[in-house]
Amino acid sequence: MRKRNNIFFAPGVHTGGGLALLKEIEPFLVEGNFFCILDLRLKPHVSDELIRNSSFYAPGIIGRVMAELALVRFSTYRTIVICFHSMAPIMSNRGVFNVFFQNANLLCSAIKNEGRSSIKPFVNSLLVRLGKKKINKVIVQTPTMKRLYEDKLGFSGEISVIPFSKEVVYSYRNRSGNKNKFLYVADASEHKNHQTLLEAWILLSDIGIYPELTVTLSCNSLWVIYSQAISKFKLKIINAGYCGDEKLSSLYTESSALIYPSLNESFGLPLIEASQYLLPIIASELDFVRDVCKPIETFNPRSPVSIKRAILRYTGNSDAEFISIKTSKEFFDEIKQ
Repeated sequence: MRKRNNIFFAPGVHTGGGLALLKEIEPFLVEGNFFCILDLRLKPHVSDELIRNSSFYAPGIIGRVMAELALVRFSTYRTIVICFHSMAPIMSNRGVFNVFFQNANLLCSAIKNEGRSSIKPFVNSLLVRLGKKKINKVIVQTPTMKRLYEDKLGFSGEISVIPFSKEVVYSYRNRSGNKNKFLYVADASEHKNHQTLLEAWILLSDIGIYPELTVTLSCNSLWVIYSQAISKFKLKIINAGYCGDEKLSSLYTESSALIYPSLNESFGLPLIEASQYLLPIIASELDFVRDVCKPIETFNPRSPVSIKRAILRYTGNSDAEFISIKTSKEFFDEIKQ
């Protein structure tokens, strides 16, 4: 069995921002002769060159154990291991571990879990903490992520802030003043906050405003919820499904604004992409947003009313939202009747 000098360890990475970032560095993994330990679901998305120098493991506990056993077999004390899935392995005590931390939810859950088991967030947090002592260096993409890692883990080692994205120049398309065509690039994860966004669109329909919203969902169960609301409230919501680069480029150039109600992000790649397209951004008023972009409007992501009001401000329909303030005499005259 041949030991490896460089290992890229990424079990669980197969979709969303993790997949997009992995695709960006894929050529350098091939050029650098990295042996890759990857999620089986990633196989259709990577090149034949990378596949030839990789081992793939199924998702779930058994697959994760097999992936870590492979790391033990192939690594030595001099092996450089890039952990791309936000945590150092539990089993292996060999190698020099550089951890790319890209999942803020492993340290703090933004989701309220009323009535549901919280065992998964607890286990994830425990795995991160158990692997902490093996880490040589942590790489994050924003100052907010650096603070989170230091505060939650008490980590005093080296943490480098190294943001990266596609090296491309995007074209700007004139949108002819249309401010009613919104885009949300996100998967169906709970922290993406689709339910609150949908509630905001329902509130807009209550006052006779029907902006268009395009989502990018491949999750049928969540789209069923959207579809029921679309039918009941006559909402203008379209599902573009999973989008490759070309399709996503068209969505960015044809939309009037990116709406981004996410509760928690390590980087927020669509915020970066929208900025590169010069697309206005309406987003959660949270630190991770301000780390990477300058939104034109912000809102409280836990409040559908706040999201609705941000849309109304952006589209120039906010005047109807203000309440009429009574004088003290008018107030007294009302309550004495």
